[in-house]
Amino acid sequence: MRTLRNLMRRLRRFKLIALLLGVPALAFMIYAMLIEPRMVEVTQHDISIDNLPSEFDGLRIVHLTDIHQGLWMSHEDVQRIVALTNSLKPDAVVITGDLVTRLFTDIPRLGRALGEIQARHGVYAVLGNHDYWEDEDAITEALIGNGIDVLFDESRTIRIGEGTIRIVGTDDLWGGSPNFDKAFEGIEERDVAIALAHTPDSALFMNGMLADLTLTGHTHGGLLNIPGYGAVLSSAGLGRKYVSGLHEINGVRVYISRGLARGTTLAPFRFRCRPEIAVFTLRQVGNKL
Repeated sequence: MRTLRNLMRRLRRFKLIALLLGVPALAFMIYAMLIEPRMVEVTQHDISIDNLPSEFDGLRIVHLTDIHQGLWMSHEDVQRIVALTNSLKPDAVVITGDLVTRLFTDIPRLGRALGEIQARHGVYAVLGNHDYWEDEDAITEALIGNGIDVLFDESRTIRIGEGTIRIVGTDDLWGGSPNFDKAFEGIEERDVAIALAHTPDSALFMNGMLADLTLTGHTHGGLLNIPGYGAVLSSAGLGRKYVSGLHEINGVRVYISRGLARGTTLAPFRFRCRPEIAVFTLRQVGNKL
C-alpha cells in the first residue's frame, strides 16, 4: 500500500514538472512559429557616402529580400508586404533574391503583385539561389513584365538633375555564374554605387570593387537568436557572425537583411529575429539631417 502511495506521489510530481516545463515550451513554440514570423520590422539606416551628389541627399532606398512565397508565405502576405513598402514612400526599391520557395508555381501572379510596388526611381532586383532552383527564366520574365528591372552582372544609372548614382546587380553565387568585374564595368572612382547581391559571401569576391554599400540577404538573420550567444544558424559561408546588420567584410561595407521569410522550407520559425524591411537614407558626408 505504501509503495502504491509513493508511486502516486511520484506520478503527481512528474505531472507537475511536465506541466511547468510543458506550458512555457508550448508558449515558446506558438510564439516562434505563429507570431514572430509575421511581425515585420521596418529598420531605418542613415548611410553617409563620399561624393554623394547633393540631389541624392535624403534619397530613400527600401530593401526587400527573401520573400520566399510558397508554403508559409501566401499571395495575400506578399500583397501586405507590397502595401507596407508603398507606405514607406520609397524613392527606389531593391530586391535581393529568393522570391520563391521550391515547388512554388504561381510565378506570374507573384510578378503582378510585386509590380504594384511604387518607387519614383525604379525597382531593381537580382535573383537568389531558390529562384534559380525553381525557374529563373519564369521569374525573370514575370518581374520584367511587371516593370521590375532584373540585373545580371550589370548596372543601371539613376539620374536626378545633374547628379547620378549607379545600381549594380551581381549574379547569385549559389545558382548563377557571377562575374564581378563585368558587374562593375564602367564604374569609376567618382561614381556612387549601390551593389545588390543575394548572399553576403559575395563580399569575399568584391575587394577593390567600387561599391559604396552592398545590400544582401540569404541568411534570414539566423532565425534563432539566443541572448548572450547570438545567432545559432547561418546559411552563409561567412558564419553566424555575419547574419544580420551592417558590417565591413573584406573591405566592403555590407548590409545583411534578416529578410521576410517566415522560416525555413521545413517550418516557419523565428525567435528574437523578426522579419525585416530595411530603409536606407543616403546622406552626404557630414550631413546628419
